[in-house]
Amino acid sequence: MNRVRWWLGWSLLVLFASPGLASGFSRLMVGMELESIDGEGIDGGSVRLRDHLGKRATVVLFWASWSDNSLPALRRLAGYSEAIAAGDLGVVTVNVEAQAPTAEERARVAALVASEHLPFPVVMDLGLARFSRFGVVAVPSAVVLGKEGRVAELLIGYPLVGRDGFFRHLDELLGKGAPARPPAKVLPKEAVRLTHLAESLLVRDRHAIALEKLAEAERVAPDFLPAYRLAARIHLATGDAKQAAAAAASCLKVAGADAECLLLAARAQVAEGDEAGARARLASCIDHHPDYAGCLALLGGLEVKAGERATGLDRLARAVALNPLDPEIQEAVGEGRLASGEGEGGAAALRKAVEIRLGGQLGAP
Repeated sequence: MNRVRWWLGWSLLVLFASPGLASGFSRLMVGMELESIDGEGIDGGSVRLRDHLGKRATVVLFWASWSDNSLPALRRLAGYSEAIAAGDLGVVTVNVEAQAPTAEERARVAALVASEHLPFPVVMDLGLARFSRFGVVAVPSAVVLGKEGRVAELLIGYPLVGRDGFFRHLDELLGKGAPARPPAKVLPKEAVRLTHLAESLLVRDRHAIALEKLAEAERVAPDFLPAYRLAARIHLATGDAKQAAAAAASCLKVAGADAECLLLAARAQVAEGDEAGARARLASCIDHHPDYAGCLALLGGLEVKAGERATGLDRLARAVALNPLDPEIQEAVGEGRLASGEGEGGAAALRKAVEIRLGGQLGAP
């Protein structure tokens, strides 16, 4: 148990000391332009997103060989080889195998790419910079961009209903089936700039000024979800559950079924002591977004706490299988296992959370 307490202490220290706030596509919404994902390809060459834009549609897929649904997602995209060859569709995939992939892991990814004859480039996300920047909440996850280069659709995980809707929209953009929907509303760049500025202020623990910038972003673009999401996370991190609940409520007013908004509202309810209400909200989140790992992790932890050990641990296992690279999910799994008496398993998950936040491997305690 001394080892467990040691790692729990380390986890709490890093949780509150870390300037970063994990998220689930919280920096993206339909209508935004996608930041650069340029990087080193699996073949050692360079991959640039702009080389694949300007087509009828462009897809960016985040995947890993350890993810059960990544191979089906890659194969489905490979099925669009004719559209890719004709220049109608651009595809760039981002492999999120590990923070620092070993030679063996890189070889495994290269072997998979070669054996599947994938007709699109693969960026190795060394250091998981892109994974963190976009707040990927489940692996695989994908973004489809319209011809104008703005986000047209987001796919979190690879659930049956979600993926069918995603590829149906992609087909519409490619001129197949139903007429394409109107282009997404253009979001004010000033709102994006102010939200990025608020994020940069968090590095210096200037929470009050960051919140002022987010309020400005909300005035410029009242339906800009990332500003509300980040404000709620700042309030949660600083212990202001009431303001966190208000920010989450504003987020839900704009997008009632948004997964990240539902998760933040539930976290605020937990902070205010309303665990029953939080569980109901999380169940709604999972109904709408079956692969949203954050909702699965928080609900699983609450179920373990309530004595529903088997159900809770199963849900936590699903969450970490979807996204083992998110420190918040690892922390939820660690706390859930500790609460159910699995000391070593809980300590291992908390240790993993610390390693992710520090960006490297820890030595033995």
